[in-house]
Amino acid sequence: MKLKVSGSIMFILSIYLLNVQCAKMSLEELKKMVKPISSTCKKKNNVPEDLLLASYSGVFAREKSLMCYYRCLATMLKVMNKQGQFSLDKMFAQVDLLVVEELAPRIKEIAKDCYDSTPKVDDACEYTYDLVVCAYNIDSSLSVLSR
Repeated sequence: MKLKVSGSIMFILSIYLLNVQCAKMSLEELKKMVKPISSTCKKKNNVPEDLLLASYSGVFAREKSLMCYYRCLATMLKVMNKQGQFSLDKMFAQVDLLVVEELAPRIKEIAKDCYDSTPKVDDACEYTYDLVVCAYNIDSSLSVLSR
């Protein structure tokens, strides 16, 4: 009897933990998730605060530190590998895993549009920057980067 009860409790606890781990996030929740990653990438690339603040409003300085900041984010969010190759499939998988159903199709549409229209360049920092600017220009309301 004791084994049945503890087995039932473990089963219920497992279901609860799966639901917690698999919870999809709203835009506000995504912004909170990205903050510590953003902070790490900001420090790693020595991005001046004024460049970041301006980019939140759509003013993107074509500075190497800002470009590499975006590459760092893409790498840490697992949509770009360490060699600088962006993967649309991985982007879609992350969106499907993390983003609420109401936002996911639009985010994927923007990602595909930018992936298809942004010229591929050898510099991964520059390429990621161009993708970010493209996405922001299409729909800035979906940006997860903010103060």
